[in-house]
Amino acid sequence: MFLYIWLSSDRARRLMICENLLTAFIISREQNDRRKCRTYQIQHNLSVEKYVDGADTLFQQFEADFNEAG
Repeated sequence: MFLYIWLSSDRARRLMICENLLTAFIISREQNDRRKCRTYQIQHNLSVEKYVDGADTLFQQFEADFNEAG
């Protein structure tokens, strides 16, 4: 199961937490560049990996899920 969080700012950001893998990803979109990703840390020092390859596909999936839920 995935938890999606929308963070409002000058950039669109999605934080996805995968409960099973205990891995978090932040996908950042700046202008037309959907592949800009940043490292981030959340509670309990959960490690976060940089995702560049496939980030565009992941972002599109988040967008679809977010719009469906909304």
